[in-house]
Amino acid sequence: MKNVQLLFLLVGLLAAIPRINAQTLIKEGFHLDTEMKKGETHLYELKLKKGEYAEVNFLQKGVDLKVTLLNEKKDSIGFLDSPNSTDGPELFKYLADYSGSYYFKVEPLQPENEGMTDPVDPAYQQYLDQNQGNYSVEEVTVLSAKVYRDKLEAAAARMQSIIRWFGDKTQPLKTVEAGNGFDDLQFLKPILEDVQIVGLGEATHGTREFFQMKHRMLEFLVNEMDFRVFAIEASYPACQNINDYVLHGIGTKEAALSSQGFWTWDTEEVLDMIEWMRTYNQGVPVEKRVQFLGFDVQVLQKSSAEVTAFLVQTDTVLAGKFEEVSELQKGVSPFGQTTDSTLVAKVDLKYNDLLADMILSEGRLISLQNRTAYYRAVEHLRILMQGWRATKARALRQFNPEMRDYYMADNVLYLRAQLPPGTRMVLWAHNGHVAANPEAGINGGIKPMGAYLRETFGDAYYSIAFAFNQGGFQAMGYDENGKMNGLMGHSVEAAEQGTIDWIFAQNEHPISFLDLRQPFIPEVADYFRDEVKSFGTGAAFRPDFRSLRFYGSYEDYTSHHDGIIFVDTTNRARPTEAVKGRMRVE
Repeated sequence: MKNVQLLFLLVGLLAAIPRINAQTLIKEGFHLDTEMKKGETHLYELKLKKGEYAEVNFLQKGVDLKVTLLNEKKDSIGFLDSPNSTDGPELFKYLADYSGSYYFKVEPLQPENEGMTDPVDPAYQQYLDQNQGNYSVEEVTVLSAKVYRDKLEAAAARMQSIIRWFGDKTQPLKTVEAGNGFDDLQFLKPILEDVQIVGLGEATHGTREFFQMKHRMLEFLVNEMDFRVFAIEASYPACQNINDYVLHGIGTKEAALSSQGFWTWDTEEVLDMIEWMRTYNQGVPVEKRVQFLGFDVQVLQKSSAEVTAFLVQTDTVLAGKFEEVSELQKGVSPFGQTTDSTLVAKVDLKYNDLLADMILSEGRLISLQNRTAYYRAVEHLRILMQGWRATKARALRQFNPEMRDYYMADNVLYLRAQLPPGTRMVLWAHNGHVAANPEAGINGGIKPMGAYLRETFGDAYYSIAFAFNQGGFQAMGYDENGKMNGLMGHSVEAAEQGTIDWIFAQNEHPISFLDLRQPFIPEVADYFRDEVKSFGTGAAFRPDFRSLRFYGSYEDYTSHHDGIIFVDTTNRARPTEAVKGRMRVE
């Protein structure tokens, strides 16, 4: 019996040990199509001489891989796990610092090989459990030390041409602060002459100079180019309080801004912009006033309250149905903490039934209240269903397309449809959201908001990315155990050589603008067509992941953005007292 128990124990231990297939020797020109099963580890040996340069591309075709480079002692000397999920390249580049064998250990992404120690949520665990599929080893390139040196020299010469071109073509800006006139921005008039929507991006959600420059851009576009609507990556319903303040002076700017719910925008810089909008609106006719709107499908408590209030007054049966679906929805986390497909389907069905009931009962519901109240309630139910579908997609890890961006774009189009024809809009969002490339990654999925706007408006949509060289910003931070630990100030050193941030920094302009719709010299055209890297992070930041996670790579960069605003040195955005009162701020 003991022998049997020992046998079962041994089998269990063996099953838990990753299976390493036969070591495969690779060399220049090597190609292999293969399958990766869960629990396997594939090992590839590449012999290099000191000074040789190698590139090996592990092309994922349905499996999320982690690739670790090992030395002759099988010690790790680097790893790669690009944020491209189960498809796309894991391209390893390495300059040999000794002569001998190097090993590429390829394995399916798992919590243990990512250094995760906390329990993984069920939906992500399901993703990991199913993480197996095909990949290929291709584009194995080995350059001798001399060829690599020659290549570096040629690349350096090309880079100098690129730097000179940037220096000649970038437009210097005198300041990021509003209230300083528009002489240095007049060059934008012919560039934006036929543009209906300008998307203002940002490399972080917490940079003071980015926020100030967006304020200045809004000031210019409103005063000089007749833009009349500002809309931000914030709650569609909750921004109504801000709009009431800037249009009519209702409430206070502090309370209005805080009510939108995102700490990202609850800053002194945004308060200054809101106050400028209020002052501007007090001095112009009604038709010239500028509005403050939101287009995001998060933080929807106001929509829920609006629907509840309307239904309680008109149809208690429908009010009960809405209360039921609202409670059921709480069991589905937007962060993928449920895989209960039955619950998801039930919430779907009940939302669809409720919407159908409200539409089919339009006449009766209007007669019990009024037309304005009815259409406002339906509008808020539409927003709630958008938020639900974005939550559902993330919970079920359905990222193609990324549904939050789909609905943010739809809300921009909906808002514009309510405005007089030809109304021009300014949008504020992250670089990733305003990007116009339909294949661009966003929040683990593909196709950002800007891609839908490009499909609708063509060149009348102009996307502006924001970039910086060095300095500070704010974002949610992490403690030594990898747990989120409040809103913190962060800083990064000077940009890595070769990135677009670094290229801007080689010129004498601390603040500048580059139009990407102008003609390029061949070296610049090649640069933008190939891999362009730029620093960026979202609402959270881990400094130890910076080199791997936060330099986004963009092929065909000009299909993502039409212009770039660059600020050499930045500082942290300044959180308001309201933020300091409701969350940990360091």
